[in-house]
Amino acid sequence: MLLPFLLMLLLSTFGFTRGGVPPANDCFADNFQCANGICIPMDRVCDGVLNCVTGTDEDNCNFESKMGDCAVGYYQCDDGICIPDDYVCDGVLNCVTGIDEANCS
Repeated sequence: MLLPFLLMLLLSTFGFTRGGVPPANDCFADNFQCANGICIPMDRVCDGVLNCVTGTDEDNCNFESKMGDCAVGYYQCDDGICIPDDYVCDGVLNCVTGIDEANCS
């Protein structure tokens, strides 16, 4: 009984519902719909953390006023996005500019 639920959750997470087309406006009013159709709470939009796989929750945000506002344990990218400290020098480009992988030894 749990397996079908988990399978549907996995498939819907990656946008494979309805023939692979993300559902349009299936989010509640107090949610934001990511480009892949996933819904996230509005308080996670423009918070400096990538919650959508494609990062659309951080598009068109004014981060200039938020520079320096990352929580303890987070690294701030050039564009103001905050990523966990564990993501710095891990071999994966998490910041758009790749600054999180610069100067790593």
